[in-house]
Amino acid sequence: MAMRAILKEAFFWRFAGGFAIGAIGLLILQPANAAGLVDNLASVLHALP
Repeated sequence: MAMRAILKEAFFWRFAGGFAIGAIGLLILQPANAAGLVDNLASVLHALP
């Protein structure tokens, strides 16, 4: 029941959306000498627990 209430909160969706946009921005704004977006994404996903 509590999870359903959390999913209906506008603040939760703003936070999740901002987090996703920030993560995408970090991937896109990597230095020019980075190997590429796919490699960066793979390294970020590998670092997750």
